[in-house]
Amino acid sequence: MISKPKTENELARLEDDELIAYAVDARDAGRQDDFRSAVNIFISRRIGLVSYWVGRKADGDEADEITSMAFVSIFEGADRIKGSSPGEIVEWMRTVTARRIADHYRKMEKQPGFTTIDDQPKDEGEWSEPASDPDSTGGVELGMVIDKILGELDEVKREVVELRIDGHSSKETADGSRDPGMTPVNVDKIFSRFRKALARELDF
Repeated sequence: MISKPKTENELARLEDDELIAYAVDARDAGRQDDFRSAVNIFISRRIGLVSYWVGRKADGDEADEITSMAFVSIFEGADRIKGSSPGEIVEWMRTVTARRIADHYRKMEKQPGFTTIDDQPKDEGEWSEPASDPDSTGGVELGMVIDKILGELDEVKREVVELRIDGHSSKETADGSRDPGMTPVNVDKIFSRFRKALARELDF
């Protein structure tokens, strides 16, 4: 059964399995905009995960640069995703991130004292994302962009966004909020506005 089109707020309330099932249905029905909206939400929920992957190989400004390149590639390549489950899409994101890490260190190879990282990423195969020039995206400091957006929020909204970035569900975030009136619907709206602001800052 083909899913009916949903608003962004409706998509934000879906669990990961439901969100990807909707995305797959939309893709199969040729509704690319609906597919992209659902996948973008799924990707945005994993900001912290991509940062963690990068953080295992780099830190500081270097990590910010690699993370920004990874997110640019992930968002640009989302239209080509062929996965049909959350696990497959997370693995694709991991592969793209690993390629950006490898790109960064290949760029550094000519510098004195460089040491090659041990584990190289596997071939992306069917997951291939559009070719990108690391030099053209490396200036985007994702960490700085996120900090800027968070800095424009009040304490309650900032706490909500940070909890969602860390992987907590909307219900968990609402239950843990310092605002006793916070609900999962409120959490979804706050995080949706954060994703839109992030997309604007990164020109997505």
